[in-house]
Order: sequence, then structure tokens, then C-alpha cells
Amino acid sequence: MNINIGCGDRYAENGWHNVDTADMPHRKDEAADLRDPLPWAAQTADRIYAGHVLEHISLLDCRALLPRLYEILKPGGTLMVVGPDCEKAWRMENEGTLDRPLDSLRYGAGRWTGDHHEWECTESQLVMLLADAGFVVGIEDMDAIVAGGWPVADPRPKWQAVVSGVRQ
Repeated sequence: MNINIGCGDRYAENGWHNVDTADMPHRKDEAADLRDPLPWAAQTADRIYAGHVLEHISLLDCRALLPRLYEILKPGGTLMVVGPDCEKAWRMENEGTLDRPLDSLRYGAGRWTGDHHEWECTESQLVMLLADAGFVVGIEDMDAIVAGGWPVADPRPKWQAVVSGVRQ
């Protein structure tokens, strides 16, 4: 099973099980609150995609969620996390190359209820969070994960962090 958690308005076809909270207005296969016990059995997922979702829950909730995602993955399974890298975005803003307001990456864009960020996501924080949860962590190339069939919403922004975690 491949799980697309926090799918938002990015419903993934081709074998992905799309999950978001019940109150989200977008299409989904299942409603689940990532702060609650997860509805999947241990070692049932091959891949879990978390695209622009972790920054929408508190760091405390992220620290509780990631070990539960680890347990859901089969040995050798991968969690792929994509989120804003606020450090990279800040550098891009100073260079004049950022394609949107920095505050929308730091705090959320407010496109729907709940579209706000609980913390300023960075690549280094994602690496630390995944490592603390027991994952073997890697920094990934956006083009490679798109080619690998991950349901990336928009691979173009250069301010995104792409971090993988593999269950041993």
C-alpha cells in the first residue's frame, strides 16, 4: 500500500491511498487525523508520502506521528517528506529569486481553514525529526522522486526540502 497523507487538493491516482482530515474540502479516500491513532496496521505500507503536511501540525505532534508512520512501513519502506525550507527561501528572497512572499512559506498561505504553518520548516529540522524517529535519512533530488512516481504537487519551486526516511 502507498499512502498519501495530508493529500489536500493533490489527490494522487495510480495506486495511492489519499488521506486527509474529515473537515478538509478536498477529495480523499479516507479521513484521518494524524494526531490520533492511525487506522493502518503495522508493516502494511510500502511508501508514505507527506507533501507539505508536517508543518501544518505542531512539532510535538510531528514527534509523536513520525514513530507511528515508521511502524506502519514495511521494513525497507520509505517515508518521503516534502515541505518548505524556510532557510533556503530566506536566502532566495535576499537574492531576489523567491517566487512568492516569504511569509506564506513561514506561516502558511491561508487558502482554506487550517492552511497555516505551526512551525518554520527547514530541511535540517526534517532530517533531525526523521532521524529521531528511527529512520535512515537522506536528502533527495526533486526530479528523482518525481521520476520515481511520488505524488509531488509541484516539483518546480526551488525552496522545497525533500527528505526521505527508510525503515530498517
